[in-house]
Amino acid sequence: MKRSQIFRLSIIAMVLSMLLFLQPVLVPMDSPNIPLTTLAQVGEFTANTTTGIATVECFSSPDTSYNVTLNYLRQAKKEILMEMYAISNGFLLREFTDALDRNGTMNIQVIVSRKWASGSENHWTHAALYNISSLPGYGTNVQAYYSRGDLSFDHSKFIIIDREVVIIQSANWAKSGIPPRNSDGNREWGVAIRNPEVVEYFLNVFVDDVVAATPYVQDGGDYDYLSAITYTGPYPAPFTNQTFTGSMTITSLVSPNECIPPIVALIDSATSTLDVQQMYSKIDWDGSPNQFNDAIIAAAARGVTCRVMLDNRSSGMQAVADMFLANGVQVAFSNQTYFGWTHNKGVMADNQRVLISSINWSNESVSENREAGVIIAHSGVANFFAQIFQWDWEVGEYLGTPTTPPPPPPPEPIPIEYIIISVVVVLVIVVGGWVYNRYIKK
Repeated sequence: MKRSQIFRLSIIAMVLSMLLFLQPVLVPMDSPNIPLTTLAQVGEFTANTTTGIATVECFSSPDTSYNVTLNYLRQAKKEILMEMYAISNGFLLREFTDALDRNGTMNIQVIVSRKWASGSENHWTHAALYNISSLPGYGTNVQAYYSRGDLSFDHSKFIIIDREVVIIQSANWAKSGIPPRNSDGNREWGVAIRNPEVVEYFLNVFVDDVVAATPYVQDGGDYDYLSAITYTGPYPAPFTNQTFTGSMTITSLVSPNECIPPIVALIDSATSTLDVQQMYSKIDWDGSPNQFNDAIIAAAARGVTCRVMLDNRSSGMQAVADMFLANGVQVAFSNQTYFGWTHNKGVMADNQRVLISSINWSNESVSENREAGVIIAHSGVANFFAQIFQWDWEVGEYLGTPTTPPPPPPPEPIPIEYIIISVVVVLVIVVGGWVYNRYIKK
């Protein structure tokens, strides 16, 4: 064989090797693991809107989130992919063991944030990672990761089951977020969506993030204990989960940055009512305008009835409430007896379109974190959450809307009959006095 032929064959072999290495992101379910593909840039995922048939199961915490989550985990046949800010719920982690008992090659991949806002989240999530790393198959079909380093926090909360359903929620895998007992816990919203385009969107986000993630390696400082204590409380758990199937429009969105336009557009779309329930909303975004606050105030100015519910245990919420109140927005603080925290991050426009998400209203959340959410345009889905919001509003601490005191009403006119009677009385007195002085007194 000539040297020129050998050279050509070598070039062809190199090209074929490169093509084999650059596998597509979406691989068949028969493949046990997600391939490591070329790294995409954070923020590349613009919001995606799809209209078509979907099945959406709606749920809330503390009411039914635990049972709904168990149900989907127990349906898993081949794969569980999860991107979750923090994990501390040992009852849910046991489902990974059961899943591997059903199928020893079950593909379980978990991404958690590489850092946390509190020491307890750090402590318990490391314990959860230790437990996951102790599962059979760890390092092959089971793997846990710290989130990518070009994010401040990975604050998203979504789970993909068998690439058929994606769960989007505001709750972390904590006993407060998804409580085993539904009389105590946080207020949270969640949806489980069956729609191929929505599932594919979040699958691509997950794969992009897992490429840049760091595998967890068991640390001698971590340990496997996760508290099994559960709590009961006074919350009456009046809501059940509900499923809707039909044509609907779903916008899938993530941050950094790409979540801002669709959420502002949702607020701007309100023509009659706008309801917002947030753990907190910063008064500005590190010196820049909080675009969500501004959009709410603009909605109130054009005549939309706007209600905002906040958790006033979050720092600075009284100032935010005062700002809204001064601009014609109704405000309530959440009920602290029924809920550990109001940890929800939801928006509802005209009881027709609703946002379910992990997105706090801070600069860090919209510009630096990985967050995830969906906006669903469907009257049934929106009304499900509207009922929960209304219940929370009625048991919350209503602050109202300040107004300028109205001027005193004008005095009512004196009835004509009173005037006639008065004239007659005066005439009687005058005439009576004249008669007395003229005839009787003499």
